[in-house]
Amino acid sequence: MDIGIRLFGQFYNDTVHPDDPYEFMNLLTGSKLASLERNRLMMEIAEMVRNDPDVKGQVRLGEVKFTHQEFQAKLDSFVEQYGDLSCAVTGGTQCATDVTPLLALIRTGDQITVDGFLGIVTISRPEALK
Repeated sequence: MDIGIRLFGQFYNDTVHPDDPYEFMNLLTGSKLASLERNRLMMEIAEMVRNDPDVKGQVRLGEVKFTHQEFQAKLDSFVEQYGDLSCAVTGGTQCATDVTPLLALIRTGDQITVDGFLGIVTISRPEALK
């Protein structure tokens, strides 16, 4: 996230040319950054998959409707707030309104790392699964 703020500050300063080079920080004070909230929610979802065998089993089977109500609510909330993350990759040609694309990114055996500070999600796939 630090890099994002720095880049935003550079853009702001290059565009506005303020007397105070840290003026842009006033725009960030007290605001919830969407990427941090998105990553927090993704971490909660990943934690539920790791810790609940039933949820993990349904994800492995490719289910799109889950019996675990809290998990289903978090997935629905994620898609409602942040949309289909695969939409941008396909140029908007293959957008979905459910959790299918989000779950399609994950395969059995994948190692998922969520860095909420930097805003980076990494899916590592062992060579045998590629």
